[in-house]
Amino acid sequence: MKQAVKHLYPFLPRWITNRIAESREHLRVIDLSRVALLRNADKNMLLNAAALESFLPTLGLGGYPDDVPVDLRRHIRAGLWHWQSPKQFAPYLVSLASLPIHSYLEIGVKHGGTFVITIEYLSRFRPIERYSIVITKVPP
Repeated sequence: MKQAVKHLYPFLPRWITNRIAESREHLRVIDLSRVALLRNADKNMLLNAAALESFLPTLGLGGYPDDVPVDLRRHIRAGLWHWQSPKQFAPYLVSLASLPIHSYLEIGVKHGGTFVITIEYLSRFRPIERYSIVITKVPP
């Protein structure tokens, strides 16, 4: 059964995959349609840490209600499911934008949302020639 789900999972409707993921968090499928928000965002806003901090939650946050400030709870468990605090993630991204980065490696991911955001963000300022994820622990 596990093998069948593994191979069929990418082809199942989202309502089914979300139902399966309720009990198997590692199977969560992120909503890549939110990437369009980042791709269409004003570059000046993306370089402003305060504005970017306000924007990042709209891409969708991972987490649980008790882990997230009250004003951000409407954004959790949706979209890209990134697990970074916008207050910390925004200045990090802005600082990366000033560097001549052409490749990116992320070690360890939960759902991949932070990785997607970082690659898409950096791509707004220069081409990213190579990028990779290294999974450090395979979920049970």
